[in-house]
Amino acid sequence: MAISFSSLLSPAIFADNVSIAPAAAPPDEVCAEKRCSPDGPAVRFPFLLRGKQPEECGYNNPGYNLYCDNGNHTLLEFPPSSMKFVVKSINYKTQMIQVQFAEGCQLKYLRNLDLSSTPFQFSAPDYTIDRYTLFNCSLANGDSWSTDDGYDFRCLDTPGFRVRATGSDTEIRLLSLELCTKMYDTTLVSEELFGMQDSMNLAWSLSACKKCEVQEGGICRWKNGTN
Repeated sequence: MAISFSSLLSPAIFADNVSIAPAAAPPDEVCAEKRCSPDGPAVRFPFLLRGKQPEECGYNNPGYNLYCDNGNHTLLEFPPSSMKFVVKSINYKTQMIQVQFAEGCQLKYLRNLDLSSTPFQFSAPDYTIDRYTLFNCSLANGDSWSTDDGYDFRCLDTPGFRVRATGSDTEIRLLSLELCTKMYDTTLVSEELFGMQDSMNLAWSLSACKKCEVQEGGICRWKNGTN
């Protein structure tokens, strides 16, 4: 849903002409940045650290809700799939958040990874957004798949087999279909995932906040008062 801002840091932010801001912005000290651990990422608007900040401190979208686990890691959860990611860093100027796959292998997530219900998109426009197909290939006669034909991931390999991924519309030139079995197709994901292995960068877009933080050197938040 497209979001337009009537003014920078106004007491109301409008989406399709519907006010979604709190009636009165909370005091600055109430919404001061919080962390799950001393070396964890600082959490502030538009994000909300549940249990440490009141709900009116964050942007009115559950995708921006973060929370701390029992190990004091900062977690991001994607509804409705309940996928959980460990937040490694948040850059409020570039509006970029780096998350790590909790189980350390992105192929475990790719089958159901869908950003359409979140405020995020893949961060790198230079990377290809595509649908990928995963294969489980036997190594009985050696490795028949050239590295030019796709990506391999050791985290899902089993003895005698290697898991490979390639673009679903890519011609598999050197793949022996007798030795490889199709596992499944992913949803649309970024090629960047295959290079980062265990993490990914996601971008959000709130243009008024970027203007405030980058051009004016401020900190984006709800404007105090109602005027």
